[in-house]
Amino acid sequence: MATGAPGPDTPALLVRAREPVGPPARWRLPHTALEAAGDRFTKMEAHAGETGAAVDHWQKQGAAP
Repeated sequence: MATGAPGPDTPALLVRAREPVGPPARWRLPHTALEAAGDRFTKMEAHAGETGAAVDHWQKQGAAP
């Protein structure tokens, strides 16, 4: 794809930080959103286990858009 945007049937997950730094994350395309502990940095550092478990759960549930 030239635009880099997912196709209409591509499941997408937006992982928002529970403690946002700046404006909250938004995405205009169809997606599933979930909140992860921490801010946009610590959700992938200090809270990586919880974030990873949430993504894994989403994938196992069929990753519905």
